[in-house]
Amino acid sequence: MRLHELDESLRTENPCWKGYHPVGTKKKNGRTVPNCVPNKNESVVIDSVVEDNIDEDVNVINLEFIDGTTEAIRARTRNPIKTVLSYLIRRKEIERLKQLKSIDGQDVTGIVNQIVGGKK
Repeated sequence: MRLHELDESLRTENPCWKGYHPVGTKKKNGRTVPNCVPNKNESVVIDSVVEDNIDEDVNVINLEFIDGTTEAIRARTRNPIKTVLSYLIRRKEIERLKQLKSIDGQDVTGIVNQIVGGKK
């Protein structure tokens, strides 16, 4: 399949996962593949909580750190643990990730240890 044929097929078929749409192509392992990006209305929004202005479809996620401090963020997601962990990794906030103890009351120290490749 030629590049222009691939671009044409992207316009007619959605090769991406639910909640994503193709925007052009990219090279991955030497192959040309669709560049799938999140749909705008389903994109993850992470921000500090502003108590008086929270959308109904946005969840408040409570983070607890090893030193006892807590933080509340808001995110439009069904999987808060995955969302928070991938957000911190993408932003290269590894030290902050290492300090994370729980997300919405669920202990994440084991997962964090696997991600950072060591014990605390």
